[in-house]
Amino acid sequence: MAQSEKQKLFVAVDGDDANAGTLARPLRTIAAAHKKARDFIPSMQEDIIIHLREGIHHLTSPLLLAAESDAGLNGHKVIYQSYGYGTDNQEDVTVSGGKEVAGWQIHDTDKNIWSVEVGDLLVRQLFVDDVRAPRATLTVTPSDLIQTPVGYDSKSELPSWGNPADLEFVYTGIYPWSEARIGVEAIRGNSIIMKQPAFEWATSLYKSKVNPSEAKNSVSQLGLSRPTSIENGLGFLTEPGTFVFDSSVPGHHKLYYIPRPNEDMQIVQAIVPVLETLIQGRGTDNTPLRNVAFQGLTFAHTTWLRPSSPDGFIHYHGGTYYTGGGVQKISLFEDSWVTVPTASELTPSAITFEHARAITFESNRFTHFGTGGLEFMAGCSFNTIAGNIFEDMSATAITIGSASPDKIPGRETKYNRVENNWLHETGCEYHGASALLLMEGQYTTIAHNQINDVPHAGIVAYGDNATKGTKIAYNLVINSLNRLADGGGINLAGAQGTSYEDGAEVSENAIRNVLTSYNYGLYTDYGTSWTKVEDNIISGAETPVVLEVTPPLRNVTFRGNFWDKPPYKTDKSPATVVIAENTVLKGDIDKAIAANPAAKQIADNAGIEQTHPLRKVVK
Repeated sequence: MAQSEKQKLFVAVDGDDANAGTLARPLRTIAAAHKKARDFIPSMQEDIIIHLREGIHHLTSPLLLAAESDAGLNGHKVIYQSYGYGTDNQEDVTVSGGKEVAGWQIHDTDKNIWSVEVGDLLVRQLFVDDVRAPRATLTVTPSDLIQTPVGYDSKSELPSWGNPADLEFVYTGIYPWSEARIGVEAIRGNSIIMKQPAFEWATSLYKSKVNPSEAKNSVSQLGLSRPTSIENGLGFLTEPGTFVFDSSVPGHHKLYYIPRPNEDMQIVQAIVPVLETLIQGRGTDNTPLRNVAFQGLTFAHTTWLRPSSPDGFIHYHGGTYYTGGGVQKISLFEDSWVTVPTASELTPSAITFEHARAITFESNRFTHFGTGGLEFMAGCSFNTIAGNIFEDMSATAITIGSASPDKIPGRETKYNRVENNWLHETGCEYHGASALLLMEGQYTTIAHNQINDVPHAGIVAYGDNATKGTKIAYNLVINSLNRLADGGGINLAGAQGTSYEDGAEVSENAIRNVLTSYNYGLYTDYGTSWTKVEDNIISGAETPVVLEVTPPLRNVTFRGNFWDKPPYKTDKSPATVVIAENTVLKGDIDKAIAANPAAKQIADNAGIEQTHPLRKVVK
């Protein structure tokens, strides 16, 4: 039966919020359609569909969805979708948290530097003609810096880098898996004063002792002694397609940019993100937000300004960062230890849900985020993320779960599915972020996704005594750990259940090329237990799997896998670890897989399903 006209709303960039919201008289803003849809919900007898017409729909504030007013009722959904979704006439729709900037003027003819004023905006990202413009970066930093309690002294005169208060020091590999970002407060003579409390926090956190035999595993051995790079100085602006943000004149902040070949600065589309959140959905323990869907949309242009604040970004591990407080010493190996936070926070995502059920994201594109992408937090169950593209994320693309759900009833995340998505070029700014993060979930399925070209781990699954039933299957992970170290294409940690019956299954995945040193193809880390690792293909890592970690593995089975070399230290694996019926593929890995029918079947089925439309798009 055709949907009744009263259950349809239309939004067009040239519409008017005084209109009725029909196809002929569309609304102008998503906010107006959201408000009008609330009038239909109490009596809904079919799906309510909000059709977005072609163009960029700029949000001026996040779309806030509440269980009591925005949930689909009577088994029906509230659907936000592109007009013509699922047909050959589907329109190209972007939901943006950014602002277009125009009026570029030539600043330096010889260097081809252009500038534009952006008022009082604070800018960490710039996107020009749908491409991220990196901040100008000094990649060879002064070698004569001497660390002090408040920053650095230089033995020689410091060059003019640009406005000191806009500079950001980056410490890649300060731990092999960590990258910190700390802003400069001021430069006085030959002294660099760093922002506080960020520098103090970094000094407290990043302390370690590394066994000489393990030292080779570090991406960087500089620690906090000097940065590995410095960003956002006008003196660094030499490369086409890069930019600098200058806040030296209050209320008249500026962007400086060198165009790429064939870019005309009079007609380019330049967008700076303004919002940190695009969509926020919230329910409660007793009344979850239900039955909302998003289909065929592009979500784009968010920022996260905290790293530019005095707090900086004191990264610890994965998507977490340190905000001060206690630290504790953790032993790694003999004569090796690091200090870690007793508490940390998670890098934010642009689209977040808490206490939500039956939320669906299907066939969307998530791109140009200065944050993470999509997050289902505490109390989110029976949600589906399917057939989407996640690319050009500053942090983690997909996050599911909430730490320590056993301690707070109603916070469990159960029966969520992540299937047939393509995740690539994630962690563009916060390189420790995994592409997909699962925290203490129950009966989560992560299947048939392709993940490629990411700076650290592809898939991370943290466990504890509430975790159970995780299934990670048929995924293709290529070129992980291309920036930081100590991780794997797929990375598990902690208890994954209470028995093999309710533990994790990691099966029929293909993991290819884990790039930086100190890596594992499939990494069962930090006391992983009750996990079956079976029928996977693992190649191009220093070692395919790890057998010796602290705390030790317990009740982990490696069976029927294909890898290009045997694991290290099989004679030192714990008593409850089973290594059986695995095959070493020798010689050219592609030829070896093609020659082995069982391996070829795994390789053919890993990644986006062959019958799924997205399979034709991925590279």
